[in-house]
Amino acid sequence: MARPRRAALAAALTLACLPAAAACPRVAPEVSVTTPDASVDVQDVRSVVDYTVFPWQTQNTMAPGWVINGLTVARPRAAFQVEGYEGSGCYALARVSLTLSFDDPIKVYVADKYVPGSCQHATILAHEMHHVDIFRRGRLIYAQRFREVVGQAARASAGLGKEAAQASVSAAVDDVMREFSAALGAAHGAIDTVENYRLTQARCPAW
Repeated sequence: MARPRRAALAAALTLACLPAAAACPRVAPEVSVTTPDASVDVQDVRSVVDYTVFPWQTQNTMAPGWVINGLTVARPRAAFQVEGYEGSGCYALARVSLTLSFDDPIKVYVADKYVPGSCQHATILAHEMHHVDIFRRGRLIYAQRFREVVGQAARASAGLGKEAAQASVSAAVDDVMREFSAALGAAHGAIDTVENYRLTQARCPAW
């Protein structure tokens, strides 16, 4: 069972310019967000803790005597492209295309002391798949938040100049990624409690 996995931020920017216009058009920039899914790779490993991404993932997660028998590792990423109109003395964003995805695959680790097909293995795996669902649902929920915040930044960038407009969009993406990370942490934490672990463990009579 896993500690909340926080989003690892990686933003990539690709720029393009549409044909020059005589004056900046006063139109709302188009913002699109795509959310491709990632596959899931389940591995049985000797020491689950060896696959944690950050040191804090093993701190304060369990009461004394508990061990980590399952772990889910996912790295959300945001990459975007912008297109703009560039005329004499003006630059206006026309489109922002953002992709919110994960490093593929999402990794799920289960302690290999539990035999596949056993109650313990199945119970740990089911818990980890809840974490996978949190990641997947989270990216769909936050797609709308990205549209709103990035759209606001794009509209507000009119008249700021090319570099400032692109920097404004980049900062907006970073801000929402931080929100996304915090929201994921809260959702994972809601199922990663000692009380929930006890309930989960009680499903198998010979744990």
